[in-house]
Parts: sequence; structure tokens; C-alpha cells
Amino acid sequence: MLFFDTNVIVYSIVNLDEEKLKISQQLVNTALEENSILISPLILQEMIFTLGKLGVESDVIEENVDLWTNFSISSIENDIVKEAFDLCKKANNFRIISDAIHLKIAEKYCTKLVTFDKDFKQLRSLTDFKIEILQQSEENENTENKEQKGDNQNNLPELETS
Repeated sequence: MLFFDTNVIVYSIVNLDEEKLKISQQLVNTALEENSILISPLILQEMIFTLGKLGVESDVIEENVDLWTNFSISSIENDIVKEAFDLCKKANNFRIISDAIHLKIAEKYCTKLVTFDKDFKQLRSLTDFKIEILQQSEENENTENKEQKGDNQNNLPELETS
């Protein structure tokens, strides 16, 4: 079972980067065919926020909410939030709490977490769980790094997910 980070889902819906669109659509379509996806209500919230911020039409957002709720756990237990808090404490970085919650849910229910978010590198050192940080070609990565400004939770161009 795969746990998809918000950015994988958003990049599969909106063409913000041709290469990321192709990579994420291929991953999502394969996982949908195999019924091997799990997400959380937090991912749903971040997806809705990000798609809204991108100006995606409400009917498209609604279609995606209807689709992705089929793959979401129903709630996030308090013990997961506490474990995520403890992980942030170890990392001495509470700004990664959403990523830590994603990781703790993935550890409990899945075999791998898939993301474009390089912030997960910090969490890799604190877990044995498989985190796949998707790569893009070096040329696109260099262009993107020049364009990005500030802290960006999901590595979406100039967007925050919450």
C-alpha cells in the first residue's frame, strides 16, 4: 500500500510542471488500478486548499474530493499526532508537523510514502520506513530551484498547503 503526499496528487491533477505531471499521473494511475493507495483527511484538506489556491474550478475539486475520499482513512488518531509531535521534537523542527503526521500514518498503514517534497529527507534519518522522494531531471530541478522563493511545504510553485 502506498501513501501519496499531497504534492503527488496535486501534480497529477494540475499541469504545473510537465515532467511532474507525467510522473505523478503514471504513479497514481498504476496505484488506482492496483487499489494500493491510502491517504489521510489531512491530505484531503491540503489538496482542497492547494487546488483552490491554484484557481481550479470547484466542480473539478469536487470530483477529486469524491475520488480521493475513497482512499482516505476516516480520521487521524491522537496517538499518531503525539508520535508526529515526538518526531518533530527529535528533529528540533515543529514546522514539519504535517509531514511527520503523514509519515506516522504511512508507517501504520502502508509500505511506502511517495512525495516530491525534499523536506522528507530530514525525516528519513529518524525512521526506517521507506520514503521515496521523486526526482525530476537535473535541468528542470535547477530551473525550479531558481524560481522558488521562501519555505514551501509541498514544493509546489509559490504555494503553501495550509
